[in-house]
Amino acid sequence: MLVFMKSKHWPLWLLLGLLLLILLLTMTVTMSLENRPAMQRFAVAGTSPAASLEWQQTVTKVQRLMEANDLTAAENLLLQMLSQHPDKKDGWMQLGIVSYRMGKFPQSEQAFRHILRQQPNNAAAYNNLSLTLQQLQRTAEAEQAIRHAIQLEPKNGEIQLNAASFYAQQDQDIIALNHLQKAINNGITPERISTYRELVQLLEQPEYLNYYQQLQHRNSQPQSN
Repeated sequence: MLVFMKSKHWPLWLLLGLLLLILLLTMTVTMSLENRPAMQRFAVAGTSPAASLEWQQTVTKVQRLMEANDLTAAENLLLQMLSQHPDKKDGWMQLGIVSYRMGKFPQSEQAFRHILRQQPNNAAAYNNLSLTLQQLQRTAEAEQAIRHAIQLEPKNGEIQLNAASFYAQQDQDIIALNHLQKAINNGITPERISTYRELVQLLEQPEYLNYYQQLQHRNSQPQSN
C-alpha cells in the first residue's frame, strides 16, 4: 500500500511510491489480468432477535455457497427468503451480487434498483448498479450511477477504482487518472489495481505516467485563500 509522507520531502516519497506501483503492476499483471469489479455490500440490519438470527444464518449460508461457487443454490435460497422477508435490503444486495456473477444482469439491475427506491442515498447500490449497467452496455446510465456513488461516498476507494476503470474503458484517460489517484489515496493497493487490465495498460503509457506525476505535484501545493 502506498503511504504519502507528510513532510517537505514527500514528493520524493511519492515518486518512489509511484515507481513501486509500476513495478508491482508489471510483476503481477500476467498473473491477475481478470477484472474483478468491486461490488459493495452493507451490514445486516436486525429486527426482532429471532428474525435477526434467522436472517443472519441465511446470509451465512449464502456467503458459503458463493465461496463454493454454487451460485444457483445461493440464488434459490435468497429468492425463497426474500419472498418471506421482502424488506431485507441486505438480501436484495446479495441477490444483485449473485445475479451479477451468474450473468443475469437484468435481474441484478432490478435488485439494485429495488434498494435505491427505498434508499436513494445508498452509495453501494449505485456502485453495483453502475457495474451492472456497464454489462448491459448502457454507458450513459452507468456513468450517472457511478457519479451518484462518488457524490455519496467520495472517500470510498473501491468506488473510485471502479470509476477509474469505467473512464479508462471509455478512453477518457485524464478523468480515469484522477479517479485512480483518489482510489490510491483512499487505500487501494497496487495488487488491487493490477486486476484491472485497462488501468495497467493506462499506467504503462509514459505520457500518462508523466501527467500523473504532474497531477500529484499540483495537489501538493498549498491552497491560497
